[in-house]
Amino acid sequence: MKQCNILILLLFGGFLQFLDAETLYLSSFLPSEQYTCTERENMRVYVDNRYRGLQNRQRRIFLEKAGDITDDFYQGSVYLLKNMRRDSTLVSQPIDNSFPVQCTIDTSGAAGRDQLALPLRTGFPVLREGVIKPGDSWKADGRDSLFTTTLEYIDTPFHCTYVYRGEDIIFEKVAQIIEFEYSFYDSSPYTSEEIEIRGRASGEIALFENDLEGFFIKERIIRHFIKPDGKVEKREEGFRLTWGQGITRGQIDDLEKKITGLLEETDSGGDDLQDGVQNREMDEVLSKTGTEKDDKKIEVERTAEGIKLNLPSIHFYPDEARILPDERERLDRLSRILLENSERDFMVKGHTADVGTKESQYLLSMERAKTIIEELAKRGLSEDKFIFMGLGGDEPVAENDTEEGREKNRRVEVYILW
Repeated sequence: MKQCNILILLLFGGFLQFLDAETLYLSSFLPSEQYTCTERENMRVYVDNRYRGLQNRQRRIFLEKAGDITDDFYQGSVYLLKNMRRDSTLVSQPIDNSFPVQCTIDTSGAAGRDQLALPLRTGFPVLREGVIKPGDSWKADGRDSLFTTTLEYIDTPFHCTYVYRGEDIIFEKVAQIIEFEYSFYDSSPYTSEEIEIRGRASGEIALFENDLEGFFIKERIIRHFIKPDGKVEKREEGFRLTWGQGITRGQIDDLEKKITGLLEETDSGGDDLQDGVQNREMDEVLSKTGTEKDDKKIEVERTAEGIKLNLPSIHFYPDEARILPDERERLDRLSRILLENSERDFMVKGHTADVGTKESQYLLSMERAKTIIEELAKRGLSEDKFIFMGLGGDEPVAENDTEEGREKNRRVEVYILW
């Protein structure tokens, strides 16, 4: 049985001209450099059999190949969001938590877990060896990670039955269709988990024949969260949509080249003239903080999540989320780059110097990330294209014991996501 997790189905190019599991692993099928996947859940929540409301969740997964370690090693991050829509308004969404991910992929397609839970689904789907004909069925085990209200994740095994249905047209694209049904089970009768998961799911997997078009999964789910005394603490009923694809080296190079070119165009256009009053206001604030004007650069870097545009030493009013007028030109340049990639989603991360309490740092960095999104929205970008988070002073790029170092750590990063 080939353990072909979704992670692997799209990490390999030349994808599925025939539904032949052996063909998927020929050496001519070169792994992609990176991988992206989005899961969205819409669940009705019941506590003590009483309806408590609608819970929306999103899990975004970004992995990149780390070839300097081993050829089959991937690393990246998982980002969690909940309550994605509030009152049906289109707004940017805060990231509730993030987790680093490291895993290996063996030649059969299985994701190595190193005996640790991963905050993503693995061992799903599985393809049977040999040519698979319409009507053929097979069974295999997988594992999911389900998240508690405190955003801790529970490693949850399930047993899945698959049936290959043949070729169909999905979203006006040719796809191979596999139906599935699975049930959660307890891997040990003496589990130490405070909460056990029971339930079932069924749905359909669309594997698009063009390897650049990825996959799409839709499923209906019922979950029961059971306490040690056997009572059901909570029940969830709803659906999950999952889609993703592998990212090739050529796609990465093309996007980076496009963004670098746009940045060069905005650089050559010259600075916008600032109003004299605004300049005097900005000079006064900077003189009080001992900060000098910098060159307003935007740094470009490729990451697992996409292309990162870093705004180093960005100027806000001291201890506030209000941005200084001097940053108008840099935000104008940034918005022009993002507008040229408006078909994509974006992520904003705010950073502060390690000054004050951790709580105040996180709050300020969140507010500053949100301010950047609001400024970009004024320049024509839709707020609902953004997710954001504040990291406080947890990821410094310089020492915090000098003003120069603290200035470098005060920055905002904007990602053009895959």
